[in-house]
Amino acid sequence: MGEDARWSTEQLEADFDALMDLPGTARAAALAQIEARDPGRAQALRRWLGAVSASAGLLEDTGPAAAAIERVGPWRLTGLIGRGGSGEVHLGRRADGAFEREVAVKLLRADRNADALIVEERRLLARLDHPNIARLLDGGVAPDGRPWLVTELISGRPLDAWLRESAPDLDRRLKTFTALVDAVACAHARGIVHADLKPANVLVDAHDQPHLLDFGVARLLEHAAPAGQAALHGLTPAWAAPEQLDGLPANARSDVYALGLLLYLVLTGEAPIDAQTHALSELKALRQQQDPPAPSLRAPAHEAALIRGSLDALTLRCLARDPAQRPADAGAVLAGLRAVRNPSPVHAASRGRRPRRGTWLALAVIGALLAWGLWQQQRIADLQRRLEQMQSTSEASGKPPD
Repeated sequence: MGEDARWSTEQLEADFDALMDLPGTARAAALAQIEARDPGRAQALRRWLGAVSASAGLLEDTGPAAAAIERVGPWRLTGLIGRGGSGEVHLGRRADGAFEREVAVKLLRADRNADALIVEERRLLARLDHPNIARLLDGGVAPDGRPWLVTELISGRPLDAWLRESAPDLDRRLKTFTALVDAVACAHARGIVHADLKPANVLVDAHDQPHLLDFGVARLLEHAAPAGQAALHGLTPAWAAPEQLDGLPANARSDVYALGLLLYLVLTGEAPIDAQTHALSELKALRQQQDPPAPSLRAPAHEAALIRGSLDALTLRCLARDPAQRPADAGAVLAGLRAVRNPSPVHAASRGRRPRRGTWLALAVIGALLAWGLWQQQRIADLQRRLEQMQSTSEASGKPPD
C-alpha cells in the first residue's frame, strides 16, 4: 500500500489502541516499523497520536509494560486475545475446574482505588441482564493492582466486519441494529452509560444477534485517568460525541450520538466523517460546525428511497450537535426505530405500499356499488324530469295529465 491507501476504521483503531498501550520509546519504534511498510498509514496514526497528546497529555511514557500474569482470582489465563489502549483481553478458564466454559478476562490499567471501583462496577453490571449484553461473570483486582472483569466469551464478528463480509439487506441490518439499541436502552433505563459504543464493541454472531461488550470499562478508565484527563482516557475519537471530544463526561445523550454514528454505518456502509484522515482537532471542528449529509444521499441506490424520510430524520436527530436536540436516551431511539420498521396502516399507505389482493377486491366491490348507486340516481332524475314535462304540457292544454 502507498501513501494514498485507504484502511478500514477498524484497522486503524487497532493500530491506534496498540500504540496507545506502549511506552514512549517502544511507541516510536513501532511507528517506525509501520512507516517502513506503509508511510501513509503511519502518517494517519501520527495525526491521531499527536492530536490526542496535545489535547490530553495521554501519551506520556508511563513506564514499562505490566508484567504478565497467569491467574486472576479463580481464573487461569490461557491465551491473549488482544491488547489495546484500555488493557488486555485473555481467554480464561476456572483454575478449580468449577466452570468449564471458556470466558473473556479483561485486565485494565492499574489504579490505587481499584478495589472500591471494581466492587461498585460489579454491583452495577450485575443489574444488566439482557440477551444482547455480554454477561458479567466475575471481577476483582489482580496482584499488580489491575482491575479485571470476566464476561462470557462471544463468538462473532465486529459490526463493521459483519456488514462488509455478510452484505445483509436493509431489513436484516435494521433488525440487528434494533436489537443493539434495545440492549443500550436496557442499560440507560438502569442509569448505566456505555460511553464507548463503536463497531469493535459490538460482536454479531452467526444468527445476526449483536452482543455488546465492555460495559463499565469506560467508567473504570475514567477513574484511573489523571486529573483533567478522565473524560478523554480510553476514548475512541472516531465514535465519540462532540462534547466528549471537548472533555466532558459521557451521558445517555452521548451514547445516543454514538448510536447515530452506528446507524449511519448500518444504513450506508460508512461513517459520516472519515475520521482516519483527520487529526483530533480537525475532527472536533467538523463535528461541532457541520451537520452530516442525510444517509439516503450515501446509501446504495436501490435502498435510498427506503431510507429517505423517517430513517434520515432519526439518524440526523441522533447526530445533532447540540445534545439537547437528540433523543433523551436509547429508549427514545428504540421507539423511533420500531415506528419506522412497523408503521401504522395509515403511515404505511402514505409511503406508497401496494394494497394486498383482498384490498383490491374490496375496492372493486365498493366501486361497483357506487356506480350502481349513481345509475339509480340518474334514473330517478330522468323520471322526475319526465313527470315535470308532462305536468307542464297538461297545464298548458288545460287537460289533466294521463
